[in-house]
Amino acid sequence: MGQRTVKTWVGTAAIVALAIGLGTGCTRRNTETPTEVQNAESVDPITAYARSVLDIEPIRQQAYEQIVAETAESSQPPAVVCSDRDTILPLRGEVKKIAVEYCNQAKAIAEENGIDAPQFNKLAQQLESDPMLKEAIKAELLELQQPNGR
Repeated sequence: MGQRTVKTWVGTAAIVALAIGLGTGCTRRNTETPTEVQNAESVDPITAYARSVLDIEPIRQQAYEQIVAETAESSQPPAVVCSDRDTILPLRGEVKKIAVEYCNQAKAIAEENGIDAPQFNKLAQQLESDPMLKEAIKAELLELQQPNGR
């Protein structure tokens, strides 16, 4: 994988993180057992974040394309930040349905990978100002994309 691809993925990781902004404001029942919580805590947050970014990205792209198609007559598709209800509430019809479905899927994927929304969002923010974290996530993204990746 070339250097440009690596930069793209790291940039995408930051963009995805900010665009996802995994919301915690949605109604959520705590159905986790103590074992599940313990297992989630034992997952390396960098690995969980990187896996989540890779798993969420195709869904984000698909949702974006669907929203663009639905808003073709508008000059710009609306900004959707899952953790910011103010970007979701004004949406109408199919666009709102697509955005809500995407946000729910993104949150579920992150949780399946062992990282909750607050952790995910915190890492996303830290990426911008922490070069060591950025390098660690870049290395993890590369590792996960290898044929024998984790």
